[in-house]
Amino acid sequence: MENIVIQDVNYSRKNKTIIENLSLTINEGDCFAILGENGSGKSTIIDIITTEIKVDSGFVTLFGSATFDPDKIAVCYDNSPTFSELKVCEFLKYFCCIYKLNYDKIRDEYFELFNLNTIEKTVIRSLSLGEKKKISILISIMNKPKLLILDEPFSNIDPTFIDKIWRKLIIDCKTVLFTTHNWTDVLNKASKVCFIYRGKQITEPMSPKDLISTLPSNKVLVCDLTNETKLITEKYESYIHDYQIFSFIKENDVLINDIISKTNNFSVKNADLQDVYLFNIKNI
Repeated sequence: MENIVIQDVNYSRKNKTIIENLSLTINEGDCFAILGENGSGKSTIIDIITTEIKVDSGFVTLFGSATFDPDKIAVCYDNSPTFSELKVCEFLKYFCCIYKLNYDKIRDEYFELFNLNTIEKTVIRSLSLGEKKKISILISIMNKPKLLILDEPFSNIDPTFIDKIWRKLIIDCKTVLFTTHNWTDVLNKASKVCFIYRGKQITEPMSPKDLISTLPSNKVLVCDLTNETKLITEKYESYIHDYQIFSFIKENDVLINDIISKTNNFSVKNADLQDVYLFNIKNI
């Protein structure tokens, strides 16, 4: 079942193209990650999905409708607003009233998991950024939406809690769409990944494993960029990033010996999602 369909969407602001010819389909059960560097358009895509932004052309449907239904869809932003003068319990009770939920049941189900028992009576303005973020996530899932949208969901949260919270998100929400800067975490969390670069979709959505398999090899030799190393690696599929050359090699490739003859400052690593992204944008 299709939860989100984005078809041929274009969006510009002040004569600058922000999103160009974007088409995505997110199905029920997907844990779908949108990845890209800062300014690539990730948050704009979320604003388009939530109808905060009107597109120039194309269309978006959510559960077969062009309208945003807050009973089916919840959104948690990186800087979700809160009523700073309320206590945590008052704030959560307010949303329990909106969703017609029982506060005691919410406390029993979530407070231990989110480590909120000790701050239930604390005024929100006194909380740490991580505590505020956990409350924002809780509000977004307490109604068990069919689709949960997370924009940089785990910034400022203690890493020891992230896996536990993720497991609960997947249980409570049928479909998850998220953006993040933690690309390593995506390997274990996302069922599908789509890369965005300067508002353009540069890869077809697929699993992290399948994306990595599209690379020339699963091994990458990394060395400093010099005239000598550039000459040695020119016959290999490579990309340059941060004054280094990343060359895709096979096991025991002769390139290793050639590099050793020039420098000991190199390494060989397994290909990852960053390699997928940087290799695909090298000629854009």
